[in-house]
This record gives sequence, structure tokens and C-alpha cells, in this order.
Amino acid sequence: MSSRFISFLAAVLLLGVAAGVAFSALRHHWAPDLAAIYFGASAYAAGELQSVYASPSVFFGALIEDPVWISLAESQGLAGKPLVSFVYPPLVAAIFAPLTETLGAVEFLEKGVALELFCLCLSVLLARSLAANRLPAAHWAIASLIIGLPTIAVQNAFFHAQPQIIITSMILLAFVLYRKRWDVPAGLVLAIAGSIKLAPLFLGIVFLADRRWRAAAATALGAVAFAIVGTAVTGPEMQLAFFAQIGRAGGSHLLTPLSYSAAGLLTAAWGIVSGTPADLLNDKSFVRMEAVAWTTGLSYLLLFFGSLLILTKTRRLAFADALPLRLIGIWSLLSVFGPLGWAHYAVGPILLLPTVLCLYPRRQALLLLMPIVVGLSLPTGLIVIWLAPGISLGSVAAILSLLVLPVAFMAGTGQQRLGDDADGD
Repeated sequence: MSSRFISFLAAVLLLGVAAGVAFSALRHHWAPDLAAIYFGASAYAAGELQSVYASPSVFFGALIEDPVWISLAESQGLAGKPLVSFVYPPLVAAIFAPLTETLGAVEFLEKGVALELFCLCLSVLLARSLAANRLPAAHWAIASLIIGLPTIAVQNAFFHAQPQIIITSMILLAFVLYRKRWDVPAGLVLAIAGSIKLAPLFLGIVFLADRRWRAAAATALGAVAFAIVGTAVTGPEMQLAFFAQIGRAGGSHLLTPLSYSAAGLLTAAWGIVSGTPADLLNDKSFVRMEAVAWTTGLSYLLLFFGSLLILTKTRRLAFADALPLRLIGIWSLLSVFGPLGWAHYAVGPILLLPTVLCLYPRRQALLLLMPIVVGLSLPTGLIVIWLAPGISLGSVAAILSLLVLPVAFMAGTGQQRLGDDADGD
């Protein structure tokens, strides 16, 4: 056997062991984020369409009290379990509805956790492929575990069994296909991911910058087709209910260690300046504020123009170098300046961080990665909370950390040394 194949087997074994340990810890854990899919689909299967998009009076910071959801939970002995809103297209509810008629919620969550852990392991290997397999597979897996496991983003995704893990693997798959110049499949995969979570559609800006029109068209037409099929299957009323749910979710800005939203920080700062400060004291780790239009707009402008600058600064690089750097930079900006900014949105950029070890001189790579790894880590988050227990600004270090690489790419840091040394596999 070749050394490359042995390294790949070692990586698979290492990731498999890590996934097995995580599964044993999480298989009986109640995960409200994943449970939302089960109960939304259950309501759809029961014909209780008005309850699919049930939501509390305060969208974030309160739990579902819809009688249909409560009844479904009680019928399975799950009374008192926290339930949060279903915020996915109605086609997702229609697809999972048959499963809810054969699986109980606990069994659904157990299988969902297994699927997510598989997708996370797959994502590690897909991220390596995006970096043109420059590091041996075993080395990449070790680096991914060292960098990723201590982060709040990955821990939070684990703890909540966040479906974003599956979306992350789809995004990475789309760009691996794109790297191999399978443009139409790449666009279609990104379209599906973006149709489920919306924000990933923005990453299609890479296709436009490269003038890969088939990939861009496949993304746009795939998203339109997803919406048409969803409307045909579930009806226009359900589609409108989905958009209304998105509106309710976007009506708040949050300050919490689990949200890396720049809009939340801007809204809090504006409240202080305008004389209506948010309640940042009293040991609160979760502060909800009404969304402010200009802070949302400013965040989106920073996302757009920051992405354009990254695309411009990397345009002279070889394609194999530019693609992972662009994806890390723009995806990081999307995690900070995009909608809501939950920590688990940053799992994708985190999985791509070992790319820096491949493309930059080792010393420079470590100088770039160290503040990111430290700033995103759970110990740093706990230290910040310990030092300032009455201020809900625990995410500031993480936000600054996520901006390190985008700013470095905008400045062209070290890019003059990059060259295309991909192995081509």
C-alpha cells in the first residue's frame, strides 16, 4: 500500500474514533435545533399546517407553546422538553413528514446525530480536497481536530445537533465539484444548501467572479426550481408562512456568546449612543434587541464590499490557491455580517483553516492561525465571561478572530509567495 493510502486510512480511523466518542456522548442528548425539524414535519404529517411554523411571542429567548407541538411531545413522554421554532422551507417538512410517522422523536434525533457526525467527518475530507490535498490526510485530520474541537462553534454545533453541519458539508461538496470543474452539479448542490438555509446562496458570488456562468446559472435556476417544487407540493400558503417565519427570526438582533453577529454589536452600540442602551448588565448572557434597519444594512454592505475586495485581491492567484482562500474569507464574512450570525455558521471556515498551513510559510501561517484558534476557543469564551460576567459581549473575541483572515486576504498578506503546488488528485 502507498503511504498516501495509509495516511488516508489513518485519517478515516481517527475521524471515526472521534465521531464514535461524540456519538456515545450525544445519542441520548435532547437537541432542540434538530428536534424542530421533527416537530415541524410531524405537524405537517398530521395535517396541522397552521402549526408547522409555530413560534413564541418572542422569537428568540422563549420556547414553543403551540398546543399541537406540546401534544405531540407529551404523546411520546417528552413533556417539558424545550422546543424551538422550525425555520426551514415547507418542502423540508414534507420530505421528513413520512419519517415522523415511523420514528419517534428520540429515535429521529439519534439517527440525525449519526448523520451529522458522518457529514462532519466527510466535511473534514472535503475541506482537504479543496486545499488540493496538499497535506497528507492524517496530518489534515489531526490539524482539523486540534483547531476545530476546542472552538465554541463546533462545540455548539455538536451540543445542539445543528442541521447546519449538513449544510456545511453540502457547501464544501459544491466547491469541491467546482474545483474539479463540474460546474452544473456544483451549482445545483449549492442551490439546495442555499434553498434550505438561504445565506449560502451568497457564496455563489465566487462563481460570478470567475465568470463560470454555468455554475452561477445552475445555482440560480436550482434555487428557483426548489421554490417551485416546494410551492407545488405544499401550496403557496406554506411558502408564505415560511417567509413570515424568516421575517420573525430576522426581527431581532442578539448579544450572546453563541452569536457572532456584527449587527448585534452595532445595534447595542447604537443603543448606547442614542440613549436607549440594551440591558447588558445583570449577569445576562443572552440579550435580545429589536433589529435596527441601518445596522442590518451596514452589515450587509460590509459583507458585500469585503467579499468584492477579497475576490479582487486574489484574482491573480492560481485557481487552486485562490478558491480555498476566497471561500475561507467570504464564508467568514458571511458568518459575521450575514443574517443572525450564530456561532455554528462558522464551522465551515473553521474546517478550512488548515489550508493556511498549506499555502503560507509555516511561521506566517502560525501567526495568522494562533489568534483565530485562541479567539474562537471555548476556554477563551469562558475567560471573557468570567472577567466580565455582567456584559454580554463574550462573542467580541470570536468576531475579531473570524475577521483576521478576511482582512489578511484583503491586504494581500503573503500572497506574493503563493504558488500552485497542488497534487491534482
